[in-house]
Amino acid sequence: MRNLATAGLALLLLAPQAQAGKVVLSLDQVRSAAPVRAQPTTSQMALSDTGVPLVAEVDPDLRRLPAALSDLHFNGETAGHEWPVYLTRTQAASRAEMQLGYINSVSVMSEGSTLTVTVNEVSIGEIPIASPDELARTRLSVPPGLLQPGYNSVRISVQQRHRVDCSLEGTYELWTQIYPGVTGFAFAGAGAGFERLSDLAAVNPALDGAVSISVRAPETPTPKATERFLRVAEIAAIMTKAPRSEVRFDTGPVSGPGVEIAIGTPEELRRLGVLKPGETAQPGVSVILPDEMDLIHGRVSIWIVGGSDAAINAALASLEAGSKTGPSEGTPSGLRAAENALGHLVPPGSSVSLRDLGVVSEEFNGRLYRTSFNIRMPYDFLSADYSQAVIRLTAGFAPRLDPKSQLLVRVNDQTASVLPLLDDDGALMRGRKIPIPLKVLHPGINRVQIEAQLRSQSDRSCDTLAGLSSPSRFLIMDTSEFYLPPVARIARMPNLASTLSGGFPYAKGETTAAYIPDPDADTLSAAGTLAANLAAVSGAPLNLEVAFSAPPADAGTSIVVAAALALPGSVADAVGLDAAGMRQAWRSQMLNSRVGRAGLGEAPLYTGSTGRDDPTPQRASQRLFMQPSVSLDDWTEQMRENGGFGGPFERAISWLKDQVGSATGNIGLGEGPDPLRVKPGSTLVLAQAEAPANEGRTWTVVTAPTSGELAASVAQINTASLLYRLDGRALAFGRNDGDITRATNGSFYYVTTQPLSFQNIRLVAAGWMSLNIVYYVLGLIAACACLGLATTALLRRVGHSS
Repeated sequence: MRNLATAGLALLLLAPQAQAGKVVLSLDQVRSAAPVRAQPTTSQMALSDTGVPLVAEVDPDLRRLPAALSDLHFNGETAGHEWPVYLTRTQAASRAEMQLGYINSVSVMSEGSTLTVTVNEVSIGEIPIASPDELARTRLSVPPGLLQPGYNSVRISVQQRHRVDCSLEGTYELWTQIYPGVTGFAFAGAGAGFERLSDLAAVNPALDGAVSISVRAPETPTPKATERFLRVAEIAAIMTKAPRSEVRFDTGPVSGPGVEIAIGTPEELRRLGVLKPGETAQPGVSVILPDEMDLIHGRVSIWIVGGSDAAINAALASLEAGSKTGPSEGTPSGLRAAENALGHLVPPGSSVSLRDLGVVSEEFNGRLYRTSFNIRMPYDFLSADYSQAVIRLTAGFAPRLDPKSQLLVRVNDQTASVLPLLDDDGALMRGRKIPIPLKVLHPGINRVQIEAQLRSQSDRSCDTLAGLSSPSRFLIMDTSEFYLPPVARIARMPNLASTLSGGFPYAKGETTAAYIPDPDADTLSAAGTLAANLAAVSGAPLNLEVAFSAPPADAGTSIVVAAALALPGSVADAVGLDAAGMRQAWRSQMLNSRVGRAGLGEAPLYTGSTGRDDPTPQRASQRLFMQPSVSLDDWTEQMRENGGFGGPFERAISWLKDQVGSATGNIGLGEGPDPLRVKPGSTLVLAQAEAPANEGRTWTVVTAPTSGELAASVAQINTASLLYRLDGRALAFGRNDGDITRATNGSFYYVTTQPLSFQNIRLVAAGWMSLNIVYYVLGLIAACACLGLATTALLRRVGHSS
């Protein structure tokens, strides 16, 4: 009662500072456990006995899943995905329904295809997949008491069978697409009931699964103000615990769910329109809740207010301290799903069950079984061929399968291991060891897929209806384990996987320079999104120093965010990008681009000759737009890749040159790294290299054809379905997830991250030798020569001459 009374008194004192219908809490109030609940009103949503009707293809009243659209696409005969959904105590106690919208391919046979929804490992509904022509909508009741405060797991899985085709190839025609706009939880009764800072994780994500973070910034923010904005955005991303965040710099209010950030003196907040004339704000940190604490529709505002820079910095420090909450709460399956959202971190020298990785025990009577899980390797893991991870598989397969049947393990879309299923009597495998070379893993997120190709003689007759009741062909148990041996711990750079999935080297607590040569609203948004997601994966804010300029040649650890026309050629060259070729490939996209001034206002349009005296940052030139979109060399290379311009002998010679060049480049015996080839129509480029004048320091450059595409594309790269593919020193993204060009060749440098130990030194040496095979061979020859010389000398002393 005392806590409740104290909270109530504080609210009364703060009421004049609150906007109408909203609740303002100080940071100390939010940290306390005293509940602050909104009273039910007649305007709040109430579920009828028949549920909430769905409208169009977006229902604004749903608590959506934190799912990217690609994660909601289910391919093949069997597929499933699990998500963590954070709920407040009020939401968990409310009567709830799970609403679902989907459409499927015409090849799916409705009589034998089902979609199952599981909440906290309890099935709440199984429906036939039978909507190839239009979006189908359904509602499933959630049993009372099933949802709990904190994290809850939601799993959607499908079993799909083909209408007419019984071949293995026919399974690739099967798909079901879940629509995020009409999928999620609908709650009855009051608002969310925000009680504590950790409840920020209950903020409703956008349709693409990302949590929206808007920054109320002035039209011309200074570098120092931008540093504060970025730091608060990073803290907000950590507090929302979202797998992905999208940051936007705006001068006005933003509608829809999410988090809004405002920093400054009361007068500055009034100029931004955050405070109305005559309103004041409490110094320090305040959390402003939306009307009726509605986290599904409204935005939670975080105000950092102070009369001086020192006061604002002190408030920032208190907010950061408040973000370091205790252990997360929720159901066991919900906490597991939260841990697996961006890959389960497997400590070296340990094993984890497939159940803990989100795989379920399953019987299967189809032709192609697939399941996958994501593991997270340490950011300083040395990927090389010096040891093996192991899947200890407990599974079984039926008798009389076709001799071509096999089980494959794929890692990051590469086949890592193959196990033929040849026993004509079938077999039950208990802890069968399936090796996975460490060289196919990389730092950060890795996707491991288990695939069983289960052809049978009965497939030739192709009685699709009879096949529905056929015996199971495969069984997999969730007691199977993934074992990771001790691994070498040293960062091999450049490596974008270490950065994007682990924040390295920017999350080490050291100061990182963030260079934004042309800070318009979209470019600042891209920088904010990148910083927020790096902070989220590393668990701590980055220590950024912002400069609205290009990095000098002697800059240390740095991040450069700029659209192509604002990126200096010297910076592009430093990270192995061909600036001229990149701009040529993006010619049509940049033609109508808006290259902004240093502010958030309307940016001027530059096309053709700019007539500007200042050549830096470089603007569009008339010559740039007169060049062809594809050079003759590019076209010739494309023709050769398609089998033209030369026979098998010429192609073999070309392949041999590529392999020799790659090997010599890796050990420093050849030329430097080849520039990344950027295709026309690509939307984003990331590149990384050692700082030109600072050994062991790293530069990372993020660029795109326009600042608008820069902001939009950076917001999409942090999905789990994409992160496992983001390794190498440079990446270029196309307009779909499958179109990624990467550069992995070039020289590397090593950054020590662990205390010296004999075991780690031994593993690092073994890994280095496997990566530098020429040195290994030379060392072996030298050792053999030394052994021969020593043997000859010994025989001369103790032997007899003939």
